[in-house]
Amino acid sequence: MMPGRCRPAMNAGWASKITMTSRWVTSLRVLSWRRQRLSCKAPLQEKTMVAAKERSRFKLPDGLAPAPKRRPVRVADAIRNELAVLLLYKVKDPALQQVTIVHVEVSNDLSRAKIYYACAPEMEDKVSSGLERARGFLRSALARVLQMRYVPELVFFSDPSIEYDDKMKKIFQEIASENETGSV
Repeated sequence: MMPGRCRPAMNAGWASKITMTSRWVTSLRVLSWRRQRLSCKAPLQEKTMVAAKERSRFKLPDGLAPAPKRRPVRVADAIRNELAVLLLYKVKDPALQQVTIVHVEVSNDLSRAKIYYACAPEMEDKVSSGLERARGFLRSALARVLQMRYVPELVFFSDPSIEYDDKMKKIFQEIASENETGSV
């Protein structure tokens, strides 16, 4: 036995005397005192937790959205890059060779990925049916590459920004042609 307040104790992992345990810490009196103290604090902790929840409900001013989380953005970028490579080199459907992945949005819980693609307008039907057929293959290929526990469900949408861009170009061309004919 060592002199003083501490005595050697056995470590649970090894059969050797490694750590020194204080008698004060292991005495029954201290344990019962801690139990009483915790039981007295429990109602107080509940009240403070409720108050903290109410205080943490910060409302943003109108027009401002909360900042996006970083992981969904990184996962979306990785999915976009890998899908572009898969569609170019691995998918054998000729209709999917001319598809461009424009944008990918991943939900905050990483369960769903909205994939926006662009293609020639005359190929729209063939491309959408080809992407639906290749969805399982693409998801399993993403699972091998991304090393995630769960790969998001893939949902494909035609990107409306390409059509909008074409409409705007036509409008600007009409305005430019009207200005040229009106000034002469």
